[in-house]
Amino acid sequence: MEKTINKHLLAYLNFSSEELYQFFPPVFRNYNKQVIAQKMFEKEIKNNKELIFSKWSIVKHPESCEVKKLEIEMREDTFPYEATEENETAWYPNFADKRLFGYYSGSLLAQDELQVLEHPILGSLRDCLTKVSDSVDHCEPLTRSGQTPTPILIMNAERRCHFHVEPNVKEGRPFGLYGNTFARTFTNIVIKALELLNPPTFSNIYAMEAPKYGRGDYTFNQIYDLFSQCYTGYTAAKILSSVPKLKKKSQIRFNDQNDFNFLDKEETIELNPIEQTVTIHLGHWGCGAYGGSRIMATIIQLLAGCLTGVDKMVYHTFNKIGSKEYNIGFQILQELIEKHEKDGKIAIMEILSDIEELKIQWGHSDGN
Repeated sequence: MEKTINKHLLAYLNFSSEELYQFFPPVFRNYNKQVIAQKMFEKEIKNNKELIFSKWSIVKHPESCEVKKLEIEMREDTFPYEATEENETAWYPNFADKRLFGYYSGSLLAQDELQVLEHPILGSLRDCLTKVSDSVDHCEPLTRSGQTPTPILIMNAERRCHFHVEPNVKEGRPFGLYGNTFARTFTNIVIKALELLNPPTFSNIYAMEAPKYGRGDYTFNQIYDLFSQCYTGYTAAKILSSVPKLKKKSQIRFNDQNDFNFLDKEETIELNPIEQTVTIHLGHWGCGAYGGSRIMATIIQLLAGCLTGVDKMVYHTFNKIGSKEYNIGFQILQELIEKHEKDGKIAIMEILSDIEELKIQWGHSDGN
């Protein structure tokens, strides 16, 4: 664990949530989002939790990995950000553009933008990172550096509302409010979909950008990109779940937007493992605007979960079509593991090559 941290942890920063709101209030340009934000911030809410930001380089996997049994659950819904059990740490995905939360203020309401609308502190974080990135190494809000993935994990993001995007004829949204529909919807209907959370809840988020706009069969490089990001993201989630406090030039405090300093400049890392059950929530990664295959997304994410040793994975399929393709991918993965498992281990490059041989094809962008 310590070796992985020293080699692959690019940045580890923690912020006062109150300071983030104070000096970098989220800026929504879309009118419907402005109205929602106004309602979320009508009442002052004290939040003493620190928001933790970390960025990671790709963790190289061994030649072979032990196949660990984990609990896998499929749900035909969207991400609930629900309360966890005692001694459980849950992680939710951000499956979006490499520009982390880059379009949060505009009219679109896809997964990334919805996540920021419900967790407005994430908009503050993005604006803060953009401001300080010239002075602080590796803190640019990017999940790729050039073509190289740099997964980002965020802990203790305050969630101030639940926004209902699902269709509801009685409340005037027969087609739901997801994607581009949000901006075309009257504000009075949008308000009906808003459920304020008081007190707020807190979410842990892992952010990765999938390959995009492919055609024909998935190539080995595309498959490897998907797997290596998942392997890194889940490994980092396990580490952060057990070691919530690292000391590596971490604490930033602000006097104003242009004046900040580090309170903690120790370069050593203190490990303090805590027994935790690690739950990874996942879904159709890269299968919306990027046109990825839900079957491929299922295979790769669950395979990485089996090989990194997380405790539980919850796959949110959204609808019946998503569930059908999940079930196909799940069945394929079971057959692949049965074929490749030898003495409880799997040779990773071999199983990834076999996945390439399946000739799974890219889908089409959904326009969102």
